[in-house]
Amino acid sequence: MPGLKLVERLNKMGVDTLKIVGKKLEISKTATRKADIIEALSHKINYHLADIVRMCTKWERLCLREATYNGGKVPVFQFYGKYGVQCPSPVASYNTYHKPAMSEVSPFPLLVHSDGYSSAVCVLEELIPKLKQILSKPEEVTCKTIKQIPAELKQGEDKSGHPILVHSGQTSIFDELTLMLSLVQAGKLRVTDKSKRPTDATVRLVDQSLIEPDFQLIDDDLESWETPPGAVRAHAWPVLLQQCGWCKAKGSHLELTPKGRGVLKAMDADQIKQGLTRFGDNDLFDELNRITHIKGQTGKGKRCLSKPSLRKNPILNAMTHWPVNQWIAFDDAYRTILANGHGFSVCRANPWHLYFGEPGYGSLGNEEVGDSLERQYLRALVMEPLATLGLVDIAYTTPHDQWPEFGDLWGVDDMSFCSRYDGLIYIRLNDLGAFCLELTDIYQAKATETKSLFKILPTLELALMQHRNLNALDRVRLEQYAVPQSDYVWTLNKKHLLEKLESGTTIQQVRKFLCAYGDNEIPATVETFLNDLERRAGAVKTSKEAILIKIRDKETAALIAHDRVARKYCYLAGSQHVVVPKQHEKPFRKALKTMGYILPQ
Repeated sequence: MPGLKLVERLNKMGVDTLKIVGKKLEISKTATRKADIIEALSHKINYHLADIVRMCTKWERLCLREATYNGGKVPVFQFYGKYGVQCPSPVASYNTYHKPAMSEVSPFPLLVHSDGYSSAVCVLEELIPKLKQILSKPEEVTCKTIKQIPAELKQGEDKSGHPILVHSGQTSIFDELTLMLSLVQAGKLRVTDKSKRPTDATVRLVDQSLIEPDFQLIDDDLESWETPPGAVRAHAWPVLLQQCGWCKAKGSHLELTPKGRGVLKAMDADQIKQGLTRFGDNDLFDELNRITHIKGQTGKGKRCLSKPSLRKNPILNAMTHWPVNQWIAFDDAYRTILANGHGFSVCRANPWHLYFGEPGYGSLGNEEVGDSLERQYLRALVMEPLATLGLVDIAYTTPHDQWPEFGDLWGVDDMSFCSRYDGLIYIRLNDLGAFCLELTDIYQAKATETKSLFKILPTLELALMQHRNLNALDRVRLEQYAVPQSDYVWTLNKKHLLEKLESGTTIQQVRKFLCAYGDNEIPATVETFLNDLERRAGAVKTSKEAILIKIRDKETAALIAHDRVARKYCYLAGSQHVVVPKQHEKPFRKALKTMGYILPQ
């Protein structure tokens, strides 16, 4: 209702309410009819607005300030995000049969109205100039920072604290992403046909291959019958590779896309930034699905859920308001998102079909859940994909018995946590995150020392240095280009390398690998071997799709192949066949008809 006038606003209110508020404002007792009351209230508001504003509560005055200096309205979620309390309601309904105490009556509803389109509180437009003379401009949104992360999280005086662990992924993201893409190139990452999420075997493989270990979420006091939290980053990587456009599912395996092959060839922060943009727009996967205790998400409850991109993009935009390289509490991170006008909603409608335990009694539609779903979703988004991509650092503890949301709902008594992300306590936007969110123009990655893995022998063998054990990343690197011959010797195998060249690897990549991890220069015999492979790889090239046509006799075949028009679209193949490129099929048919022949469909 933009531009609602004062008289119009008062007319929309009930006469009982107007009488009670009128008594609070001490209007004339002779005004008994609604029209007279409205006239008296209008006069009071126009000439004594400052006194009326002082009668409002602290939060009502803050709401008036925010709306006055924010184009006439303030979204309720934005007010909550900035001040941590619910936005005052513009609705007042007082009953003369149950008269409230005068201390409980506020004139605030006379000055504002509800914007039904965006759930905002709007101040009456004609009052804005006067309110600006009365109320000062509200303070800017600030986010409280944490100087020191505590060593443990206390849960009551009689309980021992849970240790708080810190994860920072930006130092290993490039090596870890290279490792994951290499696993895809080797055909080792499998996904399910329906959900495209990783199989259990793939999660175990990724977990073993992570450079930084997965989050430590197991509680020592976990009962044997309780479900463990499960993997986080080990599950996230095969999903992220698809969301960021670096891989796609082909059958039960992941395969590299052209963008993924480009990342594998030239890894830098710009590739992460571009992948983050595609991640924000991807609707194939929903992070809420990872909160498995909330049932009904893949059934009827899916209808009420908003698109993931409509949640992820507002959150990513709002993260630009987080301080860089400073710890903030999760609650402050969430409220900063709202306070800067980036509200998001997990559901488009009442979540009747989302539930805990049993759909009847445990339905979230039966309870006043507030913003608990949004808070749970933000936990999942930050702790799984964003921390895995190295954009944020997190401080966390085990999720058991935390219950930051939903702890008092029906059906949760037998659960020790709502989601595996319940232990997320602090968040820090790091330098890589700031670059990917375009807060900075340059990202300077910390230099990593490249260690020599092997000596390159003239016999095409790679002898491991000091007979040391290989870590997961080094083994995968070797497997891309060499075949193990013994515990300490690998060999450059022609068949193996030809298969890699066939899937898109270049000889230049092989040389770069040998130079980066070899302890000596590439021997002449190895260079000759690589040059020969390069010539063989380029000797045969695929051409365009074509049609092979059999002709009745060799004389007719020669006649067609040498015709002035038809010869432009075909090639003689042997004595009784011609080959026609697929894109030339139509003109070739036309040329045949001109010669008096036809090609059956």
